[in-house]
Amino acid sequence: MKAQVVFDKTGKVIGMYHLINKSTSKNEPVVSLKPQAGEHVATLDIPAELQHLSPGAIHAAVYVELRGGSEQPRLVSKAKH
Repeated sequence: MKAQVVFDKTGKVIGMYHLINKSTSKNEPVVSLKPQAGEHVATLDIPAELQHLSPGAIHAAVYVELRGGSEQPRLVSKAKH
């Protein structure tokens, strides 16, 4: 499961939109999150151990681990760190 995630420079999750593949219709609206100044947006995998939680609980349980260089950021559980 993936989500579009808005986060700040410390990895704090500001907002999430859970991506659900229900249809491939060209007539469906497209949701796109717009980060504010100092924020970033990325499509990230939700950790497998958290996928059973509600969207609100996932939001509260994760942060974005920022990686250096060419590595992509990733969602990680706060409980593991």
